[in-house]
Amino acid sequence: MNAMMGFIVMIVFVCLAGVAAQVLLGLATYNDAKARGNNDPVMWGLLVGFLGWIPGIVYLCLRNNNANRLMTCPQCGFVHRVAEPFCPQCRVQNPYSAPFQNPLAHQQAHRAKLLLIWAVVAYAAVIVLTLVAVFGLMTSLVGVAMY
Repeated sequence: MNAMMGFIVMIVFVCLAGVAAQVLLGLATYNDAKARGNNDPVMWGLLVGFLGWIPGIVYLCLRNNNANRLMTCPQCGFVHRVAEPFCPQCRVQNPYSAPFQNPLAHQQAHRAKLLLIWAVVAYAAVIVLTLVAVFGLMTSLVGVAMY
């Protein structure tokens, strides 16, 4: 009975670590999407937070930085990045660059990396705790079967 109680406690810790890992992964995705100027960072954070790795992989495939897309200057026809506030050739203001002028982008990208590291640590804790719980349960069952 004591071994079963220890197993249940360990499973509770595994579940809590799993939930923490999902939350951290969702927050990391949100901050990464926000830093990259994505239009729907909340959607990506919630999808990855609730559904896990599959939407995370989809996000990684689709997260190509929109700031690197090219546009043609309406005044001179010069092709440049959409995130540039002015045309490099004629210096006319680019009205489409406003969403990419995020002064907090560097801070959000750094926060996303930290949250991702903690999410990986939490997933590793889930794996280790699961192995310890299963090994402890098996050891106690073998010990009970011997007597």
